[in-house]
Amino acid sequence: MDEGIAECSACKSKIEEGVVYQSAVKEVESVLCEKCYLKSPSTFVPSIYYRIATVKSYLEKEFPVFSLSDFYETTDEYLSLLFTLKYKLFLPPSCVEKPISPSLSEFKEESKRFSRTNDLSLINLINSYLIDENKGIEKLSLKSDFNLPFARKAILSQFPEDALKRRTKVLIKFNKIILRVLQCIDFEGKPVTANDFYRLYAKVKDYLAVKTKDQIFKKVVTNMSKVKGRTMCVLDWDRIKSFSSDKRITLYEQMWQQLKGSVRQFFKPQKKDKLPFRLKFKGKEIADAKAMVEKMFAQISAELHSEALPLLVPTENNMKPYGDYREKWVLNSFATEPKDLSMLEFLGALIGLCFIFNYTLTLNLASISWKQIIGDSVNKADLRRKDNYFAQCLKHICDIDKKGFESLVDISFVTKYSDGSVEELKANGKETKVTYENRYEYVQLAGKVYLGESLEQAKAVRTGLLKVVPGFLLKLYSWREVERKVCGDPAFSAQLLQGMTKYIDCSEDDSHIQYFWKALTQLAGEERLLYLRFVSGKSRILEKLAHTISVKQCDNPDEALPEADARYCGSLSNSSCCLKLPRYSSLEKTKEKLVSAITAFSLMDDDDSDTDKCDSAFKA
Repeated sequence: MDEGIAECSACKSKIEEGVVYQSAVKEVESVLCEKCYLKSPSTFVPSIYYRIATVKSYLEKEFPVFSLSDFYETTDEYLSLLFTLKYKLFLPPSCVEKPISPSLSEFKEESKRFSRTNDLSLINLINSYLIDENKGIEKLSLKSDFNLPFARKAILSQFPEDALKRRTKVLIKFNKIILRVLQCIDFEGKPVTANDFYRLYAKVKDYLAVKTKDQIFKKVVTNMSKVKGRTMCVLDWDRIKSFSSDKRITLYEQMWQQLKGSVRQFFKPQKKDKLPFRLKFKGKEIADAKAMVEKMFAQISAELHSEALPLLVPTENNMKPYGDYREKWVLNSFATEPKDLSMLEFLGALIGLCFIFNYTLTLNLASISWKQIIGDSVNKADLRRKDNYFAQCLKHICDIDKKGFESLVDISFVTKYSDGSVEELKANGKETKVTYENRYEYVQLAGKVYLGESLEQAKAVRTGLLKVVPGFLLKLYSWREVERKVCGDPAFSAQLLQGMTKYIDCSEDDSHIQYFWKALTQLAGEERLLYLRFVSGKSRILEKLAHTISVKQCDNPDEALPEADARYCGSLSNSSCCLKLPRYSSLEKTKEKLVSAITAFSLMDDDDSDTDKCDSAFKA
């Protein structure tokens, strides 16, 4: 073959330029032109291909390949297997040291027991291990008998240790494979087909250890150009606007006015622990510069979550005693003035600053806003986190029978925004009644409109963010990981919550209360966060929380589950919650029932659990 020319294995045509698709599997040595790949992507299986922009780059670069014998016993039936990067159950036993399970079918059955929550708990353990040992994922040997502290994860207590080790090794192998091909994924290009690498990667990136992604992140940030000289920013603390005063100016606006024109130039990595702009504080003594920067970000966070700035508004769950994530805010869809959009763009730059420099800006944004900012797709879980009441109404319309629908539902093809304005969902929507036969269309249109709010504002934030952080770096991470990098770890100690607790019909000295605090102390950090959400509807302890424990009266306490009674009193600083706790007879029983309650609760908030009849209604 001539240099610079490839040959399509399907149509046998010569490919001199343009896109080619190279098989990543050793047993399937094929190169497809784009026309053949798009026409019949499953003809050549396994369907894992590198999408290569030019023939020249294909000829000059050696891409990682792997053998199917790493995953299946050697047979002559490779071409009957469809092997994709879809996560669930794609790794059978021979991918790790044998014997992993008596048979492939038994391994699959064992794998089905692991929920998304279980797998993410294992990923967190793997990531903690890598950080503690200062290792990359590629340094872990599947043959080594390293021990992860599975006992720290009460959610994993239902599994035998050998099953946890097998699953851990599968996840490690998966991380190793993805790490090898990350460099070849076109994160900037638009997905072409459902088999596009980035589209597949987006489905599984939650299952990659943050340490794996950080290896790519650090290489890129290290090579980013340094900027000589830094813009001076003078902040006047004496002029800070109080939340009820219009005569002064917020700290956020002071920064925006002075730095908005130099975001792209100066939000670049400098020396360690050094901001990319110079700060001068008036009206405030500076004894510790780092502490002052932390205080600055804390003040900005307080301003953003208030009426002092028009950029964020509370979610419906925040304003009503209903649903989960009650401390969250979203981008204000009515912030449409040029000044508002400019300040939102500057907010994106601050998010990027914290993302790279490890500063903390506590933004209590709902998942829908984070996903809109980083470009992830939204789903019904995001609708529940924003407005659980509206999500339940749409679900009820889907699930109700015809007789109930005709007697209870009387609506047209319109929807209301948070300010009370009405929008028609289709032409003549006000005159078009929703019937039992067209109800799915209504739910789909209403869901998309509601999930599409604030897109203009999210675009502005993203514009500022991309001036600081390369776009493909954002796509490496899930929205939860971006949130944690920007806002810090929300984990809290049991002792902190214990200091906020009052007791009804019981006391701190009662045995079942002591069992409870010991059990909560033994839970891992993310499990305590699940408890916080279970009992209060919040995912962070922002201010003092009125946490109450009362006795749950029942005939057989050891068989009963604890119950949560969250009551919301109208503001972030004035919230209360109550745990109704049975009088358990032992620490073991207390921990077992507590874990059962918070685990069942967590399964209701799974991003990948869209399996009911009207899933499409929740996908914008």
